[in-house]
Amino acid sequence: MALPLRIAARAFQGMLIYLGVIFVTTLLFLNLLVVFAIVRPVRRLSTMADQISMGNLEVPELPVRGRDEIAVLAGSFNRMRRSLVQAMKMLGE
Repeated sequence: MALPLRIAARAFQGMLIYLGVIFVTTLLFLNLLVVFAIVRPVRRLSTMADQISMGNLEVPELPVRGRDEIAVLAGSFNRMRRSLVQAMKMLGE
């Protein structure tokens, strides 16, 4: 009976290691997905907003790709920047 129990214990240990590797790989993949899909675009929007708030109206527009919330937000920031530039020109006249 000891041999089958040892074989079962090794199989169980192997399965746990396999599941652990899958879990860590999935976690790393999801982390990279969040960084590239959410964190980087929001960081660019934040940098753009900071520069505009300090008076730098020469900030280039952000590219709007897709139809997700981040793309809608980038489009809104671009529109806000254009409106602010136009309002500043009107005030200067």
